Amino acid sequence: MTHRTTGMIASALFGLLWIAFAIFIALVIPRFGIASPTDLSNPSILLPALQQHPPMLIFPGLDMLLGASLVFLSVAVAGRAQDKVAASYGLPLGVVSGASFILLATNRVVTLPLLAKIHETNAATATSLFQVVNAGHDGLAVAIRITLSLWLLVMAIATRNDASGRAVCISLALCSLVNAIGLLILPVSGLNILLFPILAGLLIRWFWEQGETV
Repeated sequence: MTHRTTGMIASALFGLLWIAFAIFIALVIPRFGIASPTDLSNPSILLPALQQHPPMLIFPGLDMLLGASLVFLSVAVAGRAQDKVAASYGLPLGVVSGASFILLATNRVVTLPLLAKIHETNAATATSLFQVVNAGHDGLAVAIRITLSLWLLVMAIATRNDASGRAVCISLALCSLVNAIGLLILPVSGLNILLFPILAGLLIRWFWEQGETV
């Protein structure tokens, strides 16, 4: 499979998953008693809701697919970028980001149902355990945002001299800036739901326009 084909498929999956996140947050989660994303960090709200509505685990499960799409997208973008030196630095950052998404999602899918089960019989213990586990999740999420922001920035540099990828370069740089600011002001990261599908669309066009060469 060429970098072009891999890149188009990975870009499409990446964009669709962010659209799915937006739909899930706006339309699905409220039906489970979650009023806002901050409730996902509140054990007294999240754990009972999860016990009553196991399909909520679809949400972290989507992160597994997101991580996989990011790994393949990283390989494809690095293969297509004109600046191979910059791309060689960006590739491991993208792969680590994608693998970390998968690790975080797997951890959540495994631990949250167990904590919800404990919460049924011992809410205090479940709350204490949740705070410890969630602290680990938050730490890994910060690491993901750092590596993702760096990957976006490095790949923006790698595509800067590509005339057909000018819009991709600008979009990558903008997404990197938003994620860097999001490390300090968390709500800013919410812009990813808008910016990443746009980036995905630009990447699809970029891969398409570059033809079938590897």
